[in-house]
Amino acid sequence: MEELVADAVAKGARVLCGGKRPDGLAGNFFSPTVLADCASGMRVLEEETFGPVLAIVKVGAADAASPAAIATLLESKLGLTAGIFA
Repeated sequence: MEELVADAVAKGARVLCGGKRPDGLAGNFFSPTVLADCASGMRVLEEETFGPVLAIVKVGAADAASPAAIATLLESKLGLTAGIFA
């Protein structure tokens, strides 16, 4: 998780919450993380994270059925993906 978050931040994403292992816990724990300003080319969008990381990708159009929104969704080759349109 750390590598995926670090890659996203290095490429322009912002950590809105989390982004690290919680203090005082041993083992494979990672704080629930929200990343904003994610874009193509970030590992967090190209690899399955299997962790509590949500990557927010803003598309230009407000219409959920817009070509830009659909193209962005179809860039993922992963089966575990979700979209929120507001």
